[in-house]
Amino acid sequence: MKKYILKQKYTLFLAVFLTLFCSFLNILIVYIIQNLVDSITKTEISTFQWMLFLLLLVLITNFIIGYVSIFVEAKISKKIHLDLKQDLFQSVLCQKYEDFRLTSTGSKISVFENDINFLEEYYFNNIFVLMRNTIVLTVSLIYLFLLNIVVGIILLISAFLVLLIPLLLGKNIDAISEKYSRKKGEFISGLKDFFEGMDVIHDYQIEKQTYKNYSDILNNLENQLFILKKKIGLYNQTMVFGNYIIIAVSFIAGGYLVINKVISIGEMIAITQVMNIIMQPVGEVVSALIEMTGSKSVKKKLENMIEIKERDSNKDLLTSSIVFSEIECNNISFSRDNSDFSLKNISLKIAANKKYILIGPSGCGKTTLLKLIANTLEPTTGSLYINDKNYQCAKEDISNVISFVHQDTFIFNDSIENNVKLYQNYSDEAFYEAVSIAGLSECLNNRVDLKCTEGGNGLSGGEKQRIAIARAILRNSPVLLLDEITSSLDKMTAKKIVRNLFEMEEKTIVFVTHKLEKEFFKMADCILCIDQGTIIEKGTWHDLIQEKGYFYKLYGEE
Repeated sequence: MKKYILKQKYTLFLAVFLTLFCSFLNILIVYIIQNLVDSITKTEISTFQWMLFLLLLVLITNFIIGYVSIFVEAKISKKIHLDLKQDLFQSVLCQKYEDFRLTSTGSKISVFENDINFLEEYYFNNIFVLMRNTIVLTVSLIYLFLLNIVVGIILLISAFLVLLIPLLLGKNIDAISEKYSRKKGEFISGLKDFFEGMDVIHDYQIEKQTYKNYSDILNNLENQLFILKKKIGLYNQTMVFGNYIIIAVSFIAGGYLVINKVISIGEMIAITQVMNIIMQPVGEVVSALIEMTGSKSVKKKLENMIEIKERDSNKDLLTSSIVFSEIECNNISFSRDNSDFSLKNISLKIAANKKYILIGPSGCGKTTLLKLIANTLEPTTGSLYINDKNYQCAKEDISNVISFVHQDTFIFNDSIENNVKLYQNYSDEAFYEAVSIAGLSECLNNRVDLKCTEGGNGLSGGEKQRIAIARAILRNSPVLLLDEITSSLDKMTAKKIVRNLFEMEEKTIVFVTHKLEKEFFKMADCILCIDQGTIIEKGTWHDLIQEKGYFYKLYGEE
């Protein structure tokens, strides 16, 4: 996190200077009050009047400089907050598919809504607290020693003891804070699930169980917050008790010296005022140290996220300048831990401008194979090549060459046009051509500016799928991976869209479908039959029908 602070080093230097200036003004106020009291006891009217004028001038100056100091600190805090959130979001964008799927959406939102705010409040803000109060303490102690070195030593020892006790009490606050942060993440994640699953909750009448589950995670969160507040409360009460002790010590020491005519009443009041100035910073420094200790685990968590290698997010994705020739899967396999599913020894070549159809029963590995080709997943064994270049060395080529239309279409909370263009600068001609090929023109009815609701709730499943198809066409990638893109479309619309896609001669298409449409198969250059994670047949429509094997039986059963 140091890099975010160092990026603001010049503004930070200005903040230090302003804080130092404010500290001198605070001590100057103490000095003026000391002289006011002494002028009253000595009945020196001219000194009294001059000190009143000086006090008014210093108070006004202190107000102005204090406000400017707050403004500068707020500006630094804003910039740090922006940089941190941008870097965290960039790290999420750079995560591998499987790493991204390890945590829920709710826990990711919690990082931005909970962890960052927690870190800002308990780490970054406390850096300003430490900086400001260290300067105030230094200046105040110097003035205190100038007033009376004996009183200064006594009060310094007392302040150190008051500082030490709460620090010892706050030793395990980091673990408590980390647990509270985790419980808050679980609460946000659970709340998101309840809201998104409200239709299921009502349809299956599980409101009572849902309420019980909500109450459980809420109670866990509030219990952890209670433990945290109890710990902080003990520390705060200790600080209040310690402050009263130091005030009592300052009065006893000052009163003894006044009685023995070592110092004047004005100087005793000055000592008391300086101690009041010192005690607030002492309390804030202790709080800051404890809170910064409590933020260590959250700080480490965010640092680990930011360590993910950043990639260039500004590259042009509108068109691909790479000439695509071939994708080769060389004996690739894929398996997951704690799962019986696996792809086994897949070897195939996907040639430029050819059309491929993948068929097979549910769960046989069709979508997994597409994800491996798209580089969303990495094979457990074996290698993939694009244009004779290993996938490991060709990640940018893969991104530019391949567009993947997923089975489930995500719709942004924005206009239909932006959902198709994905915020890229395409011409109107290219946009409407893509919309036409995807069969979206008929159902849009000039609604391109219509704003979609969250998750596309106002759109039918077929409309969502056509938006996804239009996205891929508009991007103009040489290779289209299409995963069950007609599952929510009626038979006639599905045929029309697939025909439009297969008639794009310059496109290489790998199309996963469960619909055994003769017209689809006859348009394909190669049909790949997968069962139990293995390609068991491949060939053209006529080849597979003549072989009377798996495909023939499957088609016959249909």
